[in-house]
Amino acid sequence: MSLFWRTFLLVSALLSTTLVAALFTFATLEEGPRAQRVGLQVASLVNLTRTALVSSQTQRRVELLDQLARDEGARVRLLEPGDRIEPLNIRPLFEDSLVKRLKELLGANTQFASSLNGEAAFWVSFNIDVDEYWLGIDPTRLLPPRPNFLMLALTVVGIASISAWLLSRIVNKPLQDLAKAVGQLSSGHQPDQLAETGPSELADVNRKFNRMGKDLQALESDRSLALAGISHDIRTPLTRLRLEIELASQLSPADQQSMSDEIDRIDQIVAQFIEYARIDSMQNAMPSGPRKPLAGQTASNDTDATEVDLAALVKRIVAPHQAAIDQGQLRVVVECPPGNIISASQIDLERIISNCINNAIRYGARDGLTKILFRVTPSSQGKTPSAGSIEIADDGYGVPKADLERLLRPFARMDSERNTVGGSGLGLAIVERLIRRIGGSVQLKTEALPNYRGLCVVLTLPQRN
Repeated sequence: MSLFWRTFLLVSALLSTTLVAALFTFATLEEGPRAQRVGLQVASLVNLTRTALVSSQTQRRVELLDQLARDEGARVRLLEPGDRIEPLNIRPLFEDSLVKRLKELLGANTQFASSLNGEAAFWVSFNIDVDEYWLGIDPTRLLPPRPNFLMLALTVVGIASISAWLLSRIVNKPLQDLAKAVGQLSSGHQPDQLAETGPSELADVNRKFNRMGKDLQALESDRSLALAGISHDIRTPLTRLRLEIELASQLSPADQQSMSDEIDRIDQIVAQFIEYARIDSMQNAMPSGPRKPLAGQTASNDTDATEVDLAALVKRIVAPHQAAIDQGQLRVVVECPPGNIISASQIDLERIISNCINNAIRYGARDGLTKILFRVTPSSQGKTPSAGSIEIADDGYGVPKADLERLLRPFARMDSERNTVGGSGLGLAIVERLIRRIGGSVQLKTEALPNYRGLCVVLTLPQRN
């Protein structure tokens, strides 16, 4: 559960409990004063009725009783020993206070009933000399209905929930913005500028984060610029060395070939440096966050997006290694349905797959044999065949699971590879940046397939519109 919802539920529960408790407390404390007021009204009506009956003439008593029933809702009945009465059924606290008050005002022998011989009313007994009577009062005139506490409680909870949502939103909005900026920074984009206003603690954190983002971006730009400059400077002496080797007559052909191969390997590393610097500079120039394709466009950021046949592309990438395949040193299995295509930049897609396959060839040997699987899992979306994901796996010795994420970082290599296998550690880093440019993603696995126990690179490709 997110911090926003935790804060919302906590504040909402706290406010709701507090308000409902306050409402209940108010209603409870108000019962006593209400009972006192009702007791005074009932006692006054009883005394007025007694006085009116005593002072009125006998022939006018019936008329007086009718007038009391009509104007005051009061009925007078003679108290008989066989009367069928039912006890009061009022709210306990209110009833106790009311009965206690009426007995103080009318006498300790005063009786009460909620029904007299089947006639419902608030019945109070009183006496005139030796005769005893009942005075029935309409309860709605003296006992106003209690408020609907369920509706009041629901209203209070609703108001508390809205207040809690607004409060949680205000508290969590800066944290959400910070989390979004951290995600942008971790994905290699320039994060959005955070507001440096508000509470002093959050403003200070945002200010320091903004400064850190600018420093990291400047550091990355300086590194890419230096990398590109050094790489270009190295290529000139490499070309001169290759020319001098070819013209050196005192070297044997085998020595010339060996030295030329070393120069080619250095040239490949330099080419990766230049390519990484170029991709990095292009990403820095892009706005932060992933770009969403418009309707009818592909997810690629390049303007040269075309429909690429994956099977044909892999065949073209593997072709330079045909000699190793013929000699039994390399085995490439391609599981790609015919006609499986993707709309993306062909140059970027070829670099991605080429880097993955070359990485598998370089590090995927086991017992003198390099086995590579290139498998395409079609997407179920759309009316035409389209690649959903690509798995490129080898049967090498793989890498520890703890190091998988590190391999996507620039210049990251296993320590055992530094002395045995050449390379710059940029191959998978370039793959990660290029696949992100065309709208996809990359994931590394180890021992993912039964017959391919090495590293498995899973490329998730953008869907074809």
